[in-house]
Amino acid sequence: MVAHESRANLGSDSAMAAGSHSGMNGVVYLTLKNDGGSADRLLRAQTEVCTVTEIHRTMMKGDRMSMQHVTGGIEIPAHGSVQLKPKDYHIMLMGLKRSLAVDDSFAVQLEFEKNGVKTVFSRVREP
Repeated sequence: MVAHESRANLGSDSAMAAGSHSGMNGVVYLTLKNDGGSADRLLRAQTEVCTVTEIHRTMMKGDRMSMQHVTGGIEIPAHGSVQLKPKDYHIMLMGLKRSLAVDDSFAVQLEFEKNGVKTVFSRVREP
């Protein structure tokens, strides 16, 4: 019971995905909020709409933009938030199993270092 009470209140706002066709890649953007008194870390994400789900970050290398797989997760500071957004951190959906049409929604499981697995629902919007 004490371990449960010490966990941060983690949540997310406005999870959204860009529409895409089956077999292609998609992306999820959202804001992760941590109302707790200690930092936590998003370790991985998973969803049934694709074959591989990874946390990525878009980086500038010289004059070129590239994406990197984030292997250590994303830290969410105590009483803070991290926005997953275009040209920054995002959840990459690789090998979509079905087309994602505008207004579709699907579950995404987010695994945190301290707070375990939380499920959010992402609504598909125009890219």
